[in-house]
Amino acid sequence: MALVTVWRYGLATEVARGMINYVFAHAQVQAMIAHTLAELNASNRVLQKVGMRFMMEGEDPEAGTTWRWRINREEYRPA
Repeated sequence: MALVTVWRYGLATEVARGMINYVFAHAQVQAMIAHTLAELNASNRVLQKVGMRFMMEGEDPEAGTTWRWRINREEYRPA
């Protein structure tokens, strides 16, 4: 079986939007938080595209320095 790489088709952005839509379909959820490695990369760009904002830098015992991203229910705009 061959492994196919599909970059730049917007698949990660579409998946992130779907997750956010699913999370905010539950009325009790007020915010969604994500963590990424503390470096500029495609993951950060996806989170920015779907409306998440950088909140802070933190430390993870396994991953090292990470960045925290967040979107509140009030900021959420369904795609």
